[in-house]
Amino acid sequence: MIKPVRRSGLIAFVLAATGALFFGLPADVSAQADLVWLDVGDFHYRYSSTGTEPAQRSPPIRSQIKFWPGIYHLEGGTHVRTRMYIGARDWTDDTGRVWPFKVSRTGPREFELGEHLGGTIELVGRFPKPDVFVDGFQSFLRPTVLTRVDPTIKADRIAIRSANADMGITWHNTIYAFSNEHHDDYHIREITFTNTGNVDADEEIELPDQTLNEVMFEMAGKEHFWGPRRVTAQGGSATMWDYVGDGKEDYGEKWAGIRTMLGWLSHGTQTTFLNRIGSPTWRSVSSPPHAQGRIVEADTLGRLGAAYMIFHGTIHADTSPSDETNDMNQPAHTGWLRGGDPITDPTIYSESQYELTYSYLHPDMEYAEYGRPGIDGHEYPHSADRAAPVEPVGPWDSEAWYERMGNQTDLSAIAPGGGRCPSWATGPYTLGPGEDIKYVWASGMTGLYRDVAVHVGIEYKNSGWDDDHIIEYEGQAMTKNRWVLSTRDSVLSNLRKAEANWKSGFDIPHPPLPPSRFEVVSGSDKIALSWEVFPNADHTGFEIYRTRNLYESSAEDLWKYRLIAELPASARSYDDTEVVRGRDYFYYILSTGPVKTDPTGTSPPTALKSSRYYTQTYDPANLKRSPGSTLADVRIVPNPFVLEADQNIRWPDQQDKLAFFEIPGNCEIMIFTEVGELIHRIEHNDGTGDEFWNLTTESNQVITSGIYFAVIRDLDSNEKIVRKFVIIR
Repeated sequence: MIKPVRRSGLIAFVLAATGALFFGLPADVSAQADLVWLDVGDFHYRYSSTGTEPAQRSPPIRSQIKFWPGIYHLEGGTHVRTRMYIGARDWTDDTGRVWPFKVSRTGPREFELGEHLGGTIELVGRFPKPDVFVDGFQSFLRPTVLTRVDPTIKADRIAIRSANADMGITWHNTIYAFSNEHHDDYHIREITFTNTGNVDADEEIELPDQTLNEVMFEMAGKEHFWGPRRVTAQGGSATMWDYVGDGKEDYGEKWAGIRTMLGWLSHGTQTTFLNRIGSPTWRSVSSPPHAQGRIVEADTLGRLGAAYMIFHGTIHADTSPSDETNDMNQPAHTGWLRGGDPITDPTIYSESQYELTYSYLHPDMEYAEYGRPGIDGHEYPHSADRAAPVEPVGPWDSEAWYERMGNQTDLSAIAPGGGRCPSWATGPYTLGPGEDIKYVWASGMTGLYRDVAVHVGIEYKNSGWDDDHIIEYEGQAMTKNRWVLSTRDSVLSNLRKAEANWKSGFDIPHPPLPPSRFEVVSGSDKIALSWEVFPNADHTGFEIYRTRNLYESSAEDLWKYRLIAELPASARSYDDTEVVRGRDYFYYILSTGPVKTDPTGTSPPTALKSSRYYTQTYDPANLKRSPGSTLADVRIVPNPFVLEADQNIRWPDQQDKLAFFEIPGNCEIMIFTEVGELIHRIEHNDGTGDEFWNLTTESNQVITSGIYFAVIRDLDSNEKIVRKFVIIR
């Protein structure tokens, strides 16, 4: 039996199987990064042992880092490359040399170049990873290998990473992910910086007695909204950033105490789009958006491909090593760098480079590239304000903000050199030997639900791209831009939830455990589903969901999974007979649980359900015929295969798909070119009379137009037959 491998899945498998990704560093440097995914809720993020996220230079890897909602990964996501810089003044190295400024750097372009060393990462689960099978094969998008299981952790999964910075600071970072549906749009990152004096990867302490002066801890990132690729511009020039909480504007009583970077897809200079907020998506050479490129097959609806916002929000910053209370004056620095700024190049080791970098981090120093970021360390106007058509009018928490942000005009102010990238820094601190500082922040994404994004996008397209057109949906009426920007309050509410969650000691309620094993088996008259459960799963029943064609569904179905069964807690199987031959089907099963109250008060009493991502199938199941009675019954459909034919004459779920019908239940299918070259071999042993081929060779090359021959050999009788078919592209 042959199972098609998605390229994205193949890449993920290679990364997981090797455990390391190599970056092509100089010959005298050996560097690698271990990668893990936290993807148990709607927010999916790939973390690296370096402490920051690698900047991959070629798709599709570079676009597979951050997604919301996680299931819809093929059309985009957000490409991220981040950095973490630690700076200090008057630092003495282990040779006795005094450096007026020292910065230990990792990211955004290069990693482990001698300044953050010995990076490790673990992936820990509260319970074992459920196993998912389709027709006997494990089904996954990204293979998950838990380092260990710890039932005492409060989150569903955590990633733990640490390293030594070469100024003698050791950092430990714990990242928490939750599957509770009210808390699954964010991850909480808790990092502790300790003055250990360890400047390299071994356990020996080189600088045991040095006090570090005016230490700054900075985070920064460049995020590309890709939804899908080429529908948005390359680089970060189309990512708009605002900041909430620096006191520069009237943020309103509702958001008092919020401290966060807020980003969304907006206009950019490198584009032919008229209005790209939300990423209207459709194929058309003549229409203004020119939305060509890698778009989901037949995706001509106009749906919004990136109708969401992202945030990086501070939850807690120690006041000092001796005072663990939350310092509301942190971050002390907030600002925006050019994407290609010289200080982001960590391959330069010099006093002048360190001074330039440190000057940018420190709230009281001046950086020549931009001048002072602000009289108090906070750059203002904000990146988003620079492109707004008018000065801020009225409270930030009002309709004035939405109007201004929906009508940016001065794009040159935000777009040069790859756009503006947000940065924030805490400090300055004095760290004596053994002293530490804790910083906690949350990152996440939230946007329009899928059906809303599709409806709004269709209406916007049908209006002729009229930015003033009012679009109604479920009692609300707004313009396309206002619909997209309306997600702002949901994003900030998620930061409130994250803050309450952390302060409570992660005391939010757990959903019931998902099934421990979920198996889907294709049959001749049904698709059979069965499952097993963990002990003490706390479930009251099960819900089964199904979609067709693609596991992220399709434009035709508006990306809908449909509830097909509600079953009691005792159920362990379900036969799906409401399926049609010739279509592919994908499933997930949820455990339902009792109503639980959230002690943090940030979500309503709810009958929680387990996350779909534990049991999601990523490989197709379909109805199959009984085996043919004789080899003479074997048919190849369609034949000829004509790419330009109506899709329903081919197959509705896949562009390149050929079927072999009435074949023996245990046979071998060998595909030859007209000149006799064997290009593909299929082992069919599932006992049915159907097999499908995605028209690619063993080397994963799509076959060209021509005449081909299929040799079908019955492995039980050793009889064989030859069938000719034609491909026309």
